[in-house]
This record gives sequence, structure tokens and C-alpha cells, in this order.
Amino acid sequence: MSATNSTASPNWKTPILLVGGVLGAIVGVVAAHLYIRAGEEALERARQRGPQGLKLSPGTMLPIVMGVVSLLRQINGLANASDRK
Repeated sequence: MSATNSTASPNWKTPILLVGGVLGAIVGVVAAHLYIRAGEEALERARQRGPQGLKLSPGTMLPIVMGVVSLLRQINGLANASDRK
């Protein structure tokens, strides 16, 4: 009985692997086509819109300002630490 299972085992695996590989390739090609088309459409919309400039709201500026202040404080702390030695 085990001899039947070992000989039948490779027979069903190969077609499944081939069908899965072909289906995966088809899905990959379709996904790549959709991705390229969406990118081209976005690029065309950006061209039509033209340059927009930099738009910063207070909500986006706050983390930037806090980061700069923190960086300056760290630099100042390094300068003070080297003066103490």
C-alpha cells in the first residue's frame, strides 16, 4: 500500500505546481499592468495640475519645529558637557 502512495505522489504534484505557476504569472502580469496604468494616470494628473508649492499647516509644522528645538538642545548639551571637562 505504501508503494502505491509513493508512486502516485509525484503525479499529482507536478500539474498543480505548473497550474499554480501559470496562474501566478498571469496574476502578476495583470497586477503590473494595473500598477503601470495607475502611475501613468497619476503622472498625467500631476502634469495638468502644475506646480503646487509647499503647503504646511500648523499640524504638520509642530513636529518639525519640536524636532529642530530638540536637536538644538542636544547640540547645546554636548557643548556644555565638553566645557565641564
